[in-house]
Amino acid sequence: MASIRKKLVAISLAAAALLQCSLLSGAAEAAQEAASSEDSSVGITEEIDTNDTPNKIIPYSSGEAYCKGDVTGDGKVELNDCFLVMRYNAKLISFTQKQQSAADVTGDGRVSLADATIIQRYILGLDNSLSGGTSPSDPSDDPVQIPSNGFGDNATEDTSITVSSTSYTVPAGKTLYVTASSGVTWGSTNDSYATVDQNGLILAKKPGTVKIIALNGNKKRTINLRIVEAEPIRTAYCSPNSAATGQQVKLIATTDQSFNAVRFEVDINGKKTTVNATNKTADNAHGIYTWTATMTASAAGTFDVKAYAQKGSSWSSCPNGETTMFVSANKSTTTPSLNTLRASDDVIRLISQYEGGLEEAEFDPLAYGNVMNYGYGVVIQAGDMFYNRAAMSEYFADLVNQVNENIYSSYVNEFLQSNKIKYNQQQFDSLVCFTYNLGVYSLQNASLKSVLLNCYEPSAGSSSNSSTATVSVDGYLNLRSGAGTNYTVIDKLYNGDTVTVLDSKKVNEVWLKVKTPNGTVGYCSSDYLIMGGSAGNSGTRNFNYINQYNLRTELMAWHHAGGNCYYGLLYRRIDELELFFYGNYTQDGYANKHGWEYPSCIS
Repeated sequence: MASIRKKLVAISLAAAALLQCSLLSGAAEAAQEAASSEDSSVGITEEIDTNDTPNKIIPYSSGEAYCKGDVTGDGKVELNDCFLVMRYNAKLISFTQKQQSAADVTGDGRVSLADATIIQRYILGLDNSLSGGTSPSDPSDDPVQIPSNGFGDNATEDTSITVSSTSYTVPAGKTLYVTASSGVTWGSTNDSYATVDQNGLILAKKPGTVKIIALNGNKKRTINLRIVEAEPIRTAYCSPNSAATGQQVKLIATTDQSFNAVRFEVDINGKKTTVNATNKTADNAHGIYTWTATMTASAAGTFDVKAYAQKGSSWSSCPNGETTMFVSANKSTTTPSLNTLRASDDVIRLISQYEGGLEEAEFDPLAYGNVMNYGYGVVIQAGDMFYNRAAMSEYFADLVNQVNENIYSSYVNEFLQSNKIKYNQQQFDSLVCFTYNLGVYSLQNASLKSVLLNCYEPSAGSSSNSSTATVSVDGYLNLRSGAGTNYTVIDKLYNGDTVTVLDSKKVNEVWLKVKTPNGTVGYCSSDYLIMGGSAGNSGTRNFNYINQYNLRTELMAWHHAGGNCYYGLLYRRIDELELFFYGNYTQDGYANKHGWEYPSCIS
């Protein structure tokens, strides 16, 4: 007890010193603006004696972005976390959104001295858990003794049986995917808390601890599973996924039906706005509510959005409630630029149509290794947690966040901007759809990358090679007397021929005025020209000047899986090409409306 009093005195004196420092310096008002900055450092340690301070260790929780009470992110709840919460309340420092989530142990959507008190009591051992947080004890220390059904009791623990991990923490209602070496039979020591099928899918049913056994004869490997309270927010996203300034944006979240309200906190350039959900739709078959709020996108940028759910009088959130709202400054979808873009709602719908909806997770027959899919092509690997047999509306939310956060949009943006390629919304969407199906590193394929990079804008009137173009065509390209197929053919250009571009501005978005080496002047389709000459000289890259023939020949070759040709993949490539060149978001590649020649291996 003396040790606890000593720590209480130390904490009280430190808190008083922080408050006095704030009042004497007038820092409270001065720090108000800084408190909204995401870049401010909070990695500050206090000069105190912590030799006698108990550190509460928080077990790893797969899938969580933070642990309650652990503001520093070092995996412990200790005095330093308590001091940071006090300093934040004294407006001496600011928190990132993740740190605010960790510090908000009361779950009321804000960080106050009440949170510091709870953390303090937990550190001193006066409370056994943090309100709203993960219980920080090992599964084997759980005071609730859960009866075992005896599965695997007669087997010997053997580390030669490999498992993806021997310990997991899972929210109730979620499914966890685990793997083990071949030849095992999966079982749970108590099916009322968690069940496991022979694919390694574990359904967490209610809070408690249970053991999942990988059994092979008289040998076993045990996975300790801690099941915590169900998440308050199941999914959250914004629609449209790419909004324009002044446009109405829907903020959408789902909860189970035990919650009575939802609100959203939107951080727009450091100013936080709370928007209450005004619409609730029940899906009784899946036991969920879908909540919707609406706000006007007033500024361009990417803004943090966090959803909170109310049960009784208490508000709480979780990592599933964190999403982002993207607002583009460029209202034109056809004008190329170097601006960062995000996938449109139209292409996300197109992806969902091609991927198809899986209500239940299953192995991907075309993927290598033990890879599973659920929903609209969302990939699951060992250790991943998700809602199995959920509503398709929730799976659509997962798809939106997969496209946004799981490297697809970010990688396509990075690829295009690092190579200084101007692009518009439909061209960006086309590549997002392509990479979602084949992986982002497909853009690094030497052949495809070469085609994508050969899209230089012509520099008319210059004597440099950048004012020339090389013909790339199977057969020949007509040179016409005017800008249209209704004009007379005055010459034929063959693959490898070079022409001089006389006017860099396209006529009717297709035709360029060129001159042949023998002096003939006419118009030909830019779709079959590689700008910058055969040497591919440096200049301004612009997807509006990419060679259509080369791109469609290259993309249509990507229709194989497991060494086999698939018409479904070919039709998807055709749709991606129609989207790239014509802004067509319709799933009808099977029609091949433009009569493009199929690859020889499939025709």
